[in-house]
Amino acid sequence: MNKDLDLNLLKILVLLEKHRQLKPVAKALGKSEASISKYLARLRIQLGDELFIRHPHHLEPTNFLMRQLPKIADALDNLETCLVRSEFKPEKYSKDITVCLPQTAQYSFGHLLAMDLMTLFPKAHITVATITEYTVDEILLGKVDAQLHYFNDELPKSIHQKFIGYAPAVVVVPEELGITTLEEAAKLPFIMLEIIGWKEKEQLAKRAMENHGMEINRIAALDNVSSVLKLLKQKKAATVFLEYQAPIEGYRFIRIPESYYPNGWPKVVLQMKQSHRHDAMHQILTDAIAKYMKN
Repeated sequence: MNKDLDLNLLKILVLLEKHRQLKPVAKALGKSEASISKYLARLRIQLGDELFIRHPHHLEPTNFLMRQLPKIADALDNLETCLVRSEFKPEKYSKDITVCLPQTAQYSFGHLLAMDLMTLFPKAHITVATITEYTVDEILLGKVDAQLHYFNDELPKSIHQKFIGYAPAVVVVPEELGITTLEEAAKLPFIMLEIIGWKEKEQLAKRAMENHGMEINRIAALDNVSSVLKLLKQKKAATVFLEYQAPIEGYRFIRIPESYYPNGWPKVVLQMKQSHRHDAMHQILTDAIAKYMKN
């Protein structure tokens, strides 16, 4: 890449890929279409690629650009985050902060996250709650700052989904059973955790095991983590969780290999209002939660 690359122009590439036309990009940046065209010509020289192929009614990004765009977008996000954070004082932030987590995440690290946020924002009122079917609406209404979830391409564009890691699926069995392999665990009866928003991913893990020749005998389903764990011991059964931190004491986690999934482990994102994606408080919030994810 050309060492004299004009970093100020990189945002044009992101916007052109989004709109595929000069006019909306010119409008967004307050420039003329001729100016955008000149900037694009300069970038083509600096990057040594055509970047966009012109068609009668739209621009088509080249393969080279599509490979580079994720890195360019991340670099621009990081740059903007640094500039915003330099003026933000989290120790003086005194508004309410509400984060919603799925039950398994809250059970695993909810208390740790709460302590982290109380340290980062000592004057704020911190709430760590469980996600519900209405959490996205509450984010848009400003009642919830962010929720931890898996990527969902059906959400409205007004919700920004920041990728922060993966949630490998694990089969959980009582430790006293002495089971160490996935094949052994699959022979147990299964008590599934069915909670709003995450049922689909845990069912995906079940299907992945079945596609590899394991017959899963689902005998019950509960919507509470503690209840599932208690019932596992009583019934000498297994369940499927999404893994976050270390295994729970008294239980063994047996990871389902990533190779079992056609598209890999579920991608975990932090969902927030699109207008908050560069907000300093939300950037700090994202980092605080991301450290509990698998990378």
